[in-house]
Amino acid sequence: MEYLEFEKPIEELMEQYQTCSLVGEDAGVDVKLACSQIEDKIIEKKKEIKGLKIAIIGDIFHSRVARSNIIGLQKLGADVYIFGPSTLIPKDITLSGAKLCTSIHEACENADVIMGLRLQLERQKKCLFPSINEYSAFYGINSDIIDIADKNVLIMHPGPCNHGVEMPTSVYDCENSVINEQVTNGVAVRMAVLYLLNSRRNAL
Repeated sequence: MEYLEFEKPIEELMEQYQTCSLVGEDAGVDVKLACSQIEDKIIEKKKEIKGLKIAIIGDIFHSRVARSNIIGLQKLGADVYIFGPSTLIPKDITLSGAKLCTSIHEACENADVIMGLRLQLERQKKCLFPSINEYSAFYGINSDIIDIADKNVLIMHPGPCNHGVEMPTSVYDCENSVINEQVTNGVAVRMAVLYLLNSRRNAL
């Protein structure tokens, strides 16, 4: 799969050729604009975000979910810890205020929330780590990692998940996981956006 790069934002280019409503959910590799359901889910389960230790594990470089939440969660008072392969960590990530960890154990120990990220192979133009097996062994969120986190830790993942890579199915489906609820909420947010757009167009 190839990704095209444009000199102008895609929204400006599209305006020249179409008259329908345009939903710009993603802004390049910087932010993902429909991420509020993640904060909402944490607040629903934990009551508040301030003071929580939140670990974000995996492909930070290509993840708009990670970049958006590193900013948003810290604004709400969380302590954000990140870990992943050095080749998948932006060089300036510490400027965001997040703590860059040297091991998954450091990131996840006593964590209130652990968020896995999808390994986005389609965005990688060259191999950035030795193998999938090695990635799973060093960066996978397995039962041993869950054991060192807070006993009421929330397991999150924006989906879709590569089972056995970012985490095994046993973790994905464990009682601490809210991943399926996350995905459901994401669909609801997008439905709401489309409904509001359609309602506004019909009112014109």
